[in-house]
Amino acid sequence: MAYIGQEPGQGQAERFIFTATGVTDTVTADDDGRTIGYTVGQVSVFLNGVKQVIGADIETPMNGSTVVFDSNFAIGDVIEVIALSAFSPSDTVSASTGGTFAGNVVMSGNLTVNGTETIVNTQTVEVEDNILQLNTTQASPDTATAATSGISVYRGNGVTQASLIFDDADDAWDITNNLVLGGDLETSTTGKIKMKGSFMQSSTHQSWVMGG
Repeated sequence: MAYIGQEPGQGQAERFIFTATGVTDTVTADDDGRTIGYTVGQVSVFLNGVKQVIGADIETPMNGSTVVFDSNFAIGDVIEVIALSAFSPSDTVSASTGGTFAGNVVMSGNLTVNGTETIVNTQTVEVEDNILQLNTTQASPDTATAATSGISVYRGNGVTQASLIFDDADDAWDITNNLVLGGDLETSTTGKIKMKGSFMQSSTHQSWVMGG
């Protein structure tokens, strides 16, 4: 199993002690009658305090519930079996396969996402930065990713989206829907207002000021 951060080592061990009362080569339970259980490859066996070599002193393959010695041990010999198991915290998210955080997550450092999608399923989004920069590749040298970029508003399945898009080819903003202003529209001293369609004056706004 992969972990976020350094992978824990062998953190748990179960100890079985068996005192031989007869001549045999097999251990299946300890002096308390507990059946021996271990993960193959994660077990250590001692005979009278001396560690035994798996594959030499201990026969293989091992089956996880029995320890078979290469030769019989004598009456009174003490066999100690230490079964190791990986320390696996129950509340972890795999670094390789991912997972889900059920609670809040706070990061004190920066967060870098190198995937192709970032999906936010939330009702409120707050951003401290006062300027949002779109269309950057963060490459070296940095270049724009596309000739157009902006904001598109999803309006439902089958409904044309409303968009505010900057077209780099025209060096201008393109607005797909009507624009209603609650205040004045002002250009620079050299700017122009170009109309390609009809001019309509609202009945609630009686004046059109030019050059004022």
